Amino acid sequence: MPSEDSHYNWPSFRGAGHHHPLFVADPDEDNFYWNIPRARRSLLLDLLRRSRVDAMFAGHLHRNTFAEYDGLQMVNSGPVGYPLGDNPPGTGSSR
Repeated sequence: MPSEDSHYNWPSFRGAGHHHPLFVADPDEDNFYWNIPRARRSLLLDLLRRSRVDAMFAGHLHRNTFAEYDGLQMVNSGPVGYPLGDNPPGTGSSR
């Protein structure tokens, strides 16, 4: 990592990706098939917060959802081929 006085322009947006979403609607939601178990979720949320990550992207849900916690956006994107729910197949955005 360059020193703070270097001329490198660090990005102003920090994102992370994972197949499974940390949470679907709320970080305190119960454990279920669609999210990361609460004990691990808490550790990952703390790590992402300390790393100043702006958004976490996932796709396991096969539908588009958006939630936010403490400045972290949780974006779940639908699939290209087999959607679940009302989202059409193909590319798109959650918001």
